[in-house]
Amino acid sequence: MTELQSAAVVFAPLFAIFGVCFIVFHQHISDAARRAYKDQGRRIGPQT
Repeated sequence: MTELQSAAVVFAPLFAIFGVCFIVFHQHISDAARRAYKDQGRRIGPQT
């Protein structure tokens, strides 16, 4: 197995887990960002 294949075996599952967590917790992350922006007095638009 080459170095590239070894790295892929290690990092592919990590990226997959990160992607699943991002999908699952997307709304929570978005709500937290909106609260932080509001607390800082920054404009909160529909795409924030």
